[in-house]
Amino acid sequence: MSYYPFLQGLKNSSDIEEAFNFLREQVDLPIAFVETNQIADRLVLGNFNIDFDADECVQNEYLELLFSQAQLHSFLFVIWWAHRDYDELWEIFPDEVNDIGKLWLDTGLVDESGQEKLAFETWKRVLLINKND
Repeated sequence: MSYYPFLQGLKNSSDIEEAFNFLREQVDLPIAFVETNQIADRLVLGNFNIDFDADECVQNEYLELLFSQAQLHSFLFVIWWAHRDYDELWEIFPDEVNDIGKLWLDTGLVDESGQEKLAFETWKRVLLINKND
């Protein structure tokens, strides 16, 4: 599945966990996240009536919850959609797709200047734990 909690206005862990519970109640098949992420900065898109306040802690909380759910419910795999914020690419987007591109602008685990975010530390820690199992 593809899942972006910020597109549903979800940043609170209990609301996101409720969405995960709903998913498990509706689906009997194995679950895999083929693309997911959470923003790490405020997103304002007037054309889409979106004003979502977030930061690195919101992003990291989602990733921690996602990993715990993946472990608990044996998700097949999880793919984080954007490794690095793509500000440089977004700056050359044509005007007609500028707002759509902004949806994922600050979703990387590394910021636009290459600095690792809090969620990247979580990502590396979980991968290291699983690699050593």
